[in-house]
Amino acid sequence: MSGRLAEERALAPISAGEAARILAGDKLFSGRLFDAPALLADEDFTEATFEDCAFVDVNVSAGRFDGARFTTCRFLRVRFANAAMNDARFTDCNFYDPEGRTGATFAFCELKAAAFERCNLISASFDRCELHDVHARGCNLRSARFHRCDFSRSLSKKVVLTKARFDTCNLSFANLAGVSLPGCTLTNCRLVETVLTEADLTGADLSFSWIEHPDLERARMTGADLRGAQLQGLNLATLADYSRMKVGLSQQQSLLEELGLDIHPDPERPRDDL
Repeated sequence: MSGRLAEERALAPISAGEAARILAGDKLFSGRLFDAPALLADEDFTEATFEDCAFVDVNVSAGRFDGARFTTCRFLRVRFANAAMNDARFTDCNFYDPEGRTGATFAFCELKAAAFERCNLISASFDRCELHDVHARGCNLRSARFHRCDFSRSLSKKVVLTKARFDTCNLSFANLAGVSLPGCTLTNCRLVETVLTEADLTGADLSFSWIEHPDLERARMTGADLRGAQLQGLNLATLADYSRMKVGLSQQQSLLEELGLDIHPDPERPRDDL
């Protein structure tokens, strides 16, 4: 048994009866091991608090975690399917198994207004999840995958509000192909070789991010704000639209050179000796 797995298994496993008693009381789970899928699916963990707990080798189907709080918890080889996790809060949590090099999976989950702060989400997979108003701050999302996720909310038949915020996150090598994030925030993030093919970043705020050789084929960046961002290998010619994009004076040369232009200082005007 590996050292990490032994450490997780050293935690006291929780039984169904004990979980029911805690849920009927203060709803606080501290230092416990969850390794029974049936327990997590059968009980209602709405607004429960988990501190320093471990979730190991579980496939959680239709779990109820709305408003739950997770602090310094570990999720190793965990798959959440059709789980309700709206307004859940994850702080200093680890979702990555370094030995198996696998991340957690969220499939068909509701994560509206959920928040992740300083979490390790390397190689995490979000598949067809509802992510309106999700907020990630200081998280490592390297190689994460967002497949057909919805960051929007319909206010009426004609009004759709899209909202998401990624602040100081590592999104390098992440796959966000086809995501619709108009007006959303990705500030001070690292986007190295991030896949944003056919993504909609209309009006998005990417200011002060590090953007290096992203795949933006046919992406829309109409009115996007890139001021203060470090730009390398961003070819505007691959975009579907970049009209009204906001850039700073110091970024112009890099963008023009990627278009194939040869930039020179302005020549001095010849003197007229006549």
